[in-house]
Amino acid sequence: MIISKASAGSGKTYQLAHTYIDILKKAGEPSAYKHILAVTFTNKATAEMKSRILKYLSEDASCRKMLLSILHDYSSFSVSTIDRFFQRCIKAFSREAGHFADYQISLERDSLIVEAVDRFLSSLDGGNTAVMKWLGDSLSESLDRGEKLKIDRPLYDMARSLKSEQYRSLAEKNGIDNRTAYDAGRLSKIKKNCVEIIKTFQKKAADLDIKYENFKKIPVPKKNATDEQKALFEGNEYRDYCTALEIYPGIFALGFAGAFFEEFDNLLREKNLMCLDESNTLLKDIIDGSDAPFVYEKLGVWYRNFLLDEFQDTSNIQWDNFLPLLRESEGSGGDNLIVGDVKQSIYRWRNSDWRLLGEVVQKEFPRAEVAFKTENYRSARKVVDFNNAFFSFAAQRLSLEKEYSDVVQYAKKEDSQGGYVRVTFIDNNYQKDAVLDSIKSAGTKGAEFSDIAVLVRNNSEGSEIARYLILNKIPVISDESLELKSSSLVRRLVSVLCRIDNPGDDIGGFHALDVEVGDIQAFHSLTDLCEEILRRFRETDEESFEGETAFIQGFMDDVREWSEQNGNNLSEYLEHWSQCNKSIASPEDSNAVRILTIHKSKGLEFPYLIFPYANKVSLFKNCVKWCYFASPAGSSLIPEAAGLYPVSLAEKTGDSWFGKDYEQEIGMQKIDNMNLFYVALTRAGKSLHIIAKQPSKDCIGKVEKGKAVDWKDFSQLLYAYCHQFGWAVKKTETTADGSEISITEYETGTPYDFSMMQREQGETVENMPLPRYPSIPIGSRLEPSSDAKDFFSLEEGETPSEREVGIAMHEILSRVRVHSDLDASVAASLASAQITSEGAQEAKSLLAARIAAHPQWFGGDAEVMNETAIIGADGQEKRPDRVLRFPDGKITVIDYKFGEPHSSYNKQVREYMKLYRDMGAENVEGFIWYVRSDEVVAVSI
Repeated sequence: MIISKASAGSGKTYQLAHTYIDILKKAGEPSAYKHILAVTFTNKATAEMKSRILKYLSEDASCRKMLLSILHDYSSFSVSTIDRFFQRCIKAFSREAGHFADYQISLERDSLIVEAVDRFLSSLDGGNTAVMKWLGDSLSESLDRGEKLKIDRPLYDMARSLKSEQYRSLAEKNGIDNRTAYDAGRLSKIKKNCVEIIKTFQKKAADLDIKYENFKKIPVPKKNATDEQKALFEGNEYRDYCTALEIYPGIFALGFAGAFFEEFDNLLREKNLMCLDESNTLLKDIIDGSDAPFVYEKLGVWYRNFLLDEFQDTSNIQWDNFLPLLRESEGSGGDNLIVGDVKQSIYRWRNSDWRLLGEVVQKEFPRAEVAFKTENYRSARKVVDFNNAFFSFAAQRLSLEKEYSDVVQYAKKEDSQGGYVRVTFIDNNYQKDAVLDSIKSAGTKGAEFSDIAVLVRNNSEGSEIARYLILNKIPVISDESLELKSSSLVRRLVSVLCRIDNPGDDIGGFHALDVEVGDIQAFHSLTDLCEEILRRFRETDEESFEGETAFIQGFMDDVREWSEQNGNNLSEYLEHWSQCNKSIASPEDSNAVRILTIHKSKGLEFPYLIFPYANKVSLFKNCVKWCYFASPAGSSLIPEAAGLYPVSLAEKTGDSWFGKDYEQEIGMQKIDNMNLFYVALTRAGKSLHIIAKQPSKDCIGKVEKGKAVDWKDFSQLLYAYCHQFGWAVKKTETTADGSEISITEYETGTPYDFSMMQREQGETVENMPLPRYPSIPIGSRLEPSSDAKDFFSLEEGETPSEREVGIAMHEILSRVRVHSDLDASVAASLASAQITSEGAQEAKSLLAARIAAHPQWFGGDAEVMNETAIIGADGQEKRPDRVLRFPDGKITVIDYKFGEPHSSYNKQVREYMKLYRDMGAENVEGFIWYVRSDEVVAVSI
C-alpha cells in the first residue's frame, strides 16, 4: 500500500489515473479493470478521474485492448463516489437491512424530519400517557419560571440534532440505544437531580451575597471577593452546578427522542426510503465482524485493488466499512493507493476525521509506504511562495507545526510572469467596493470575467457580493443564481399549480389552463400535469422557454423523484417545494465572474482569485455539540445521568464536567479553520487577492511592538505576517460621499498580464446550441420497439410454431459462450417452462450440431459478449446477438436468424459493425447465421 500525502495542486488526479493504468498493465489481462475500485467524494471528481484514465489509455498504444474492454463493458468500470459504492453495497444487503430491494434513497432528510415531528405532534391525543405527562410537566415548569410556551420549535431543533452524523457516531461509540435511552422516568430523575443541584448552589451563593439570575450561571467574583466567596467556586460542587446548567435545558426535548426515532423509522418503512447519510452506519451494522469474501459474495464482484481519493474527508464509519476489503487486498498482495491531505480536511461537520490519514491508516498497515507530494502544478511561483511562507508562519503561531509539516511546496508551473499576490486591509463596509475594484483592475490586464472567482465563507456573503456586482454591470454566476426558485418560468409554473390547488387565488389572468380542481384526476400523474402546463408555456413564448431549459429539467426531476416516493398529491408536493432549495449545476465556459463558497471550491482552480471577508474565518466559535457524560467520582449527579447531551461549548463550559470537550473542540476548530483558509488560498492560479478587515488598534499595536497576541481570526495572522516581511503600503482614500477610509496593502510580484495567458480553445456558451426540453403528450409517447418487432414478428418463411421454437433456441444461444455451456442453457429453458421436454431435445440436437460446425465462434479463444448493449452517438441502444473480440483485436459480429434468408437483415448487422468501427476497432467482420440451415452470410460495410 502507498499512502500519498498530496498537497494542493500536486497532481493527485494524475497520480490516481496513472496508478490505475499501472495496475492494469501489471495484471496483463484486458478484464483487470473489473477488479479495481477507485473511489472519490464528488460526482465531478469521479467524472474527471474517469476521463483522465480513458484519455491516458487512448494515448498509449499498448493499452488499446484495455481501453476497448472498458468501453465495451463500461458498467464494470468501477470509478465512483464513496456514497455510490456504499449504496451499491446496501442494495446487495437489502434483505439483511430489512428493506425491499426497490427502496429509494432520499436526500431530503430535513423534510422527512419535519414530517416525522408533525406526525408525532398530531398523535398526541391522550393515548400516549407517558409522553403526554412528560410534556405537561415540562410546560408547567416553564410557566413557573416565567418562560414562554414553546413546543414545536425545540422539538424540530432536537430532531435535526438527533439525526446528525455527530450524534449517530457518539451514540454508537457509547452504546446508546435510541429505544431505551430516553425513558421518561429516567429523564424525570435526571431533571429533578439537576434542579436540586442548581437550587442548592444558588441558595449558597445568595447567602454569600453573590447575585445571580434564576437558572443562569453565577458570575465568579473578580475583585474584593471574600475567601468564603472564592471557596464556593472551587471543587466539584461548582462543577456539578455548571454541568447541571448545561444538561437541564435540553432534557425537555430529549423526552420525545424515543418517540421521534420510532416515528421516523416508521415513515421510512412506509415510504420504502433510506436516508443517504445513514447508509454507512447501516452497512457497518450488517458487515461488522465479517470478512471480505462475504461482502464480495453479496456484491457479485471481487476487488483486488483499491484507489481511495480525498481520504482526509473519510469518516470513521466509512473507514470501518472499507477496512475488511483493504485487509483482504493487502493480504493477497494487491496494489492499493490512499491519497489525501490533512491540510484540506474541511468536512468535520459531516463527520470526516483527518486523523485517519494522519495516524490511523499507518498504524493499521505499518508496512505501507508513505510518500509526500510537494510539487505544485497549479499556482504560479509567487502564489506558491506566499502560501508557503504564510502557512508556515501561521502554523508556528498556532502550534500546528505537526499538521502542517509538509506545507512547503515547489512551483512546477512554467510561467514567465511569476504570478502576483495582493493583500488589502479595509473596513468591512468597503470590502464589496474592493472586490469590484479588483475585478476592474484584472480587466485592464486582459482578464475575462470567466477567469475570475470570488470565494466566500457562506451563502449570505456570496448573495451580498453578487447583488452588488450585478448592480455595477458585472455578469455573475453564484449558487443563488443557480437555484431553481430563481427561474421566473419555474416560479410561474408553481403559481399555476397553486392556482389549480386553490382555485380562489388570482394569478394574473392565467386561468390554470381551464382546469378545475376536480379535473386534476384527468391527468395521469403530477408529472403529466406539469408537462401539460409547460407545453402551454412553450406555445406562448418558445424563446424564453428554451432559455430556461436547465431550470425546467431540474424542476421536473424534483417532481418525478418526489412523486415516486409520495404519490401525486398536489398539495403535499407544493408543501415540499416550499421547503426545498435545489439548484442546477454551474454551466461551463460562461463568461461571468464565479461566486462560490470555500467548501464548493474544493478541487477547483481559478486564474484570478479574490477572497474577501477573510477576517470572518475565525479560530473558534461557540457551538452546540453532543457530549457524553458519566458521573465521575465525587459528583452529586446521579448515575442515571450518564448519557449524551447537546451542550453549548463556550468559555463558561470549561468550569463544568464538559471542560475536556470544550478544550478538544477548541483544538479541532483551530485545525478546521486553518484548513479552510488553506483551501481558499490554494485555489489561485495566476493571481491571488485577499481582502480582510483591519485588525483592532490593540492587535496592530502588539504586532508592531512584537508582543504576544491572543489570535482570534486570520486577518490578525495575515497582518502579523505581512508586517514581519515589511512590504506594507498604508494609504487613505476618499469615497464618493467624501468620507476618508484607511487602507493597508501588501503585494508581491507584478500584476499579471492575462492577455498573454494561454486559453483552451473550445465552443463558448454563446456559440453552442441551446438544450431543449422535449415534452410529448402521453398519447403520442408510445411507439413500436424495433427489438420487440424483431423478437415477436415472423421471419421470412417461418410458421408461428417454428417461431416459438426459434425464440427458445435464441434464448438458449444467448447463454452459450463455449460449447460446454449448451447443456446447462437447455436445462435452464426447460426449468423455466420456456420449452417442453420434446422441444429441449430438438433444440439441443440441432444447436449441438451447429455449434460444433463453427469452432472459430465457440472455441474459447475470444472474449464473448452475448446480447451486450451498445449506445450509439444518437443515444439509441443496439444489442447484437453475439460479438467476439479476439486477442489480435479483431471483432466478429454474429446475428442469429431462424427463418429463411432475406437481404433486409444485412442492414442491421452493418449498423452493429459500424458502431464497433466508431469505437476504434480496425478489423471488424459481420455474419448473419441462419441456424436451421446452417447458412452463413458475410456482411461488409
